[in-house]
Amino acid sequence: MAMIVRTSDDWEQELGHRVKVARKAADLTQEELANRANISLNTLKSLEGGNGSQLSTFIKVIRALDMDREFDALLMTSAVDPMALLLTAGRSIRKSS
Repeated sequence: MAMIVRTSDDWEQELGHRVKVARKAADLTQEELANRANISLNTLKSLEGGNGSQLSTFIKVIRALDMDREFDALLMTSAVDPMALLLTAGRSIRKSS
C-alpha cells in the first residue's frame, strides 16, 4: 500500500481550502470572519489562499468558526492511557479489600 506524503505547502493549501469551505458554510464573508477572529482581512486571505499562517492565527479562525470540537477530536487518541489504567486498577483493588 503506497503512503501519500504531503508537503508543507500541500498542508497549507488543504487547511486554507477547508477554512474557506467552513467560512462559506457559516455564511460569513472574509471580512466578517476576520473581525470575529480578531485578525486582519489580509491575514485571513493569506490563510485561505494556502500562503502560510501562524498557528495562533489558525486557532483564532477555528474558534471564530466554532470548530473547536472538530479539532479537539483530531487531538484525541484511541490509545489506552497506561496511567489511567493504573489509577482505575488501584481504585478497584482498594474497593475489593
